[in-house]
Amino acid sequence: MNSQQELSKLYSTLHQEETWFNSRSLRYYKLDAIKRISSYGDLRSIHVLVKFLVHRSSEIRTATVNSIKILFEKFDSKSAYISSLRHCNILKKDIRKYITYYSGEDLKFPLAIASINSNGYVREEALNQIFDKKLSTKLIQFVIYRLGDWVPNVRKAAEANYDQILKERDWKSIIDNLDLIFWLKKVE
Repeated sequence: MNSQQELSKLYSTLHQEETWFNSRSLRYYKLDAIKRISSYGDLRSIHVLVKFLVHRSSEIRTATVNSIKILFEKFDSKSAYISSLRHCNILKKDIRKYITYYSGEDLKFPLAIASINSNGYVREEALNQIFDKKLSTKLIQFVIYRLGDWVPNVRKAAEANYDQILKERDWKSIIDNLDLIFWLKKVE
């Protein structure tokens, strides 16, 4: 079986509906599928996994964020992130759940995904939470993406985050992302 067929099979497992009758055994299969997706998948797999970030099972949520971490490490380009993640099904209320369920390093991945969302309200809320949780420096590239946002409130939230980065004087993070800053200058 090739990797695309394997991914298709894993996605199918994740989409099976849980009932009171099958929930325990299906949870085991879903956990296994989520873990295996991190091996076979790519950034597009995050689109499938994102709904499990707010699953009622803490085991599933933990496995999901761990798989997303691994998938994030596979790519590091602006176009890959935006094309793969902007249409993830995330609502503002999901961001509040992320804040409840995750902290520190684990929280940065759901917020990064939300900051790229096609919905401006979701992007704004994600950036506000990035600011409140003091994750601006860790998510600098996602903050920089939003500095050129077409929605004024999103841009303002991104500017607040960027100011926080400058106040922290983490020059290495800024230098590591100069290519994005130059990209932003071209876009303006």
